[in-house]
This record gives sequence, C-alpha cells and structure tokens, in this order.
Amino acid sequence: MAVTAFSFLLPDLIDKPLWMLGVISDGRYIGHTLLLAFLVALAFTLKKRAYGLFAICGVISHLLLDTDGFIPWFYPFKGYDFPNVDYHGIVTWYNVAETLLEMAFVVIVVSVVVFLILSFSSWAGMRCKSRARHVNQSTRSSDVER
Repeated sequence: MAVTAFSFLLPDLIDKPLWMLGVISDGRYIGHTLLLAFLVALAFTLKKRAYGLFAICGVISHLLLDTDGFIPWFYPFKGYDFPNVDYHGIVTWYNVAETLLEMAFVVIVVSVVVFLILSFSSWAGMRCKSRARHVNQSTRSSDVER
C-alpha cells in the first residue's frame, strides 16, 4: 500500500514544487507523463515484481484523475503547448483537504484491488500445484501397483 500511495503522489511531488517556484508554467509537467509511470514501475519492479504493479496502478490512477485538465501524456516525445496557470487562486486549505481525501480514497481502493488480484493469482497457482502433485502421486501409486 505504501508503494501505491507514494507512486500516486509522485507526479504532484515532482511538478507542484517546480510550479510554485516558477520553474514551470503549469502544475502538470514531466511528473504527469507516461514516461514517469514507466520509469517508476520499472524501478519498483527491480525491487519486487508486485511493487511494479502497485506503482503503475498508483501513477496511472493519478493521471486518470487529473484528466479534467491538461495532461502531457507523451512528453518529452511529443511537443505540447503548456498552459500558464496562476496557482494563487487555486491553492486553498479546502482544496488541499479535498485533494488529500480523494488521494487517500483512491490509494486505498487501488491497493485493495491489486491485493485481491495478487492474492487470487497466488491462490490459483497454489491450487494448480496441489492438483499437479495429487495427479503425480496418483500416477506413481498406480505404477507401483503394476
């Protein structure tokens, strides 16, 4: 769940400070791209395969929730005209609290779904191995009887 939460927040952790400092003209830049989603998933996959799945779910969920505005999906491979947005009217305590609640909800839902998928696949794998073991034992016992 921590991997999903971190990767869900990562696009804003990258882009929002740059925007607030005036380095970029919009709060959605390199952190809000499929390139970042791929790199984050790759980095977590190198640690543990399941972490990569959690990470990609977190980043993609964030990007999908941000589709009400501008998203540079394919940057830097495709050129974009980045909008110029003044953040002073946007950043209020209400907006921050609302965003944090939305993020917490999405992180919990995505984590539960990924956990259920991984649990089911693990259960199904163990069940298949158990059946294969049972068939092998049956075959061996019938060979011994002959």
